[in-house]
Amino acid sequence: MAFAESIRGVVINVIDGDTVILLEKTPEQMRTHRIRLEGIDAPERGQDGYEGAKKYLEKLIWGETVTVRYTENDRYGRILGEIWHGKMFVNEEMVKEGWAWIYKNFWNLYT
Repeated sequence: MAFAESIRGVVINVIDGDTVILLEKTPEQMRTHRIRLEGIDAPERGQDGYEGAKKYLEKLIWGETVTVRYTENDRYGRILGEIWHGKMFVNEEMVKEGWAWIYKNFWNLYT
């Protein structure tokens, strides 16, 4: 997958198992971005596994500096991206550990 953009920042909030808030600091300003982990889905509030998925993602990256590679935003204005923490591909890690599943259209990203 070819990425047009990349941002780096600190994860300041984990909304659920597939959405986080990132604080990007540039010399000019600080901005927050809502990031949706592209290609995966995790349980929503009220569904079995919601708390576990959220807590696992928090354990992985809350307060950590990450890189987000992306090409587009979704219809809600969130950045759809791959999150990398060092060499760890966070999207894939959530699937490998059973806290999320792969969207059919993205199966080739994780094989």
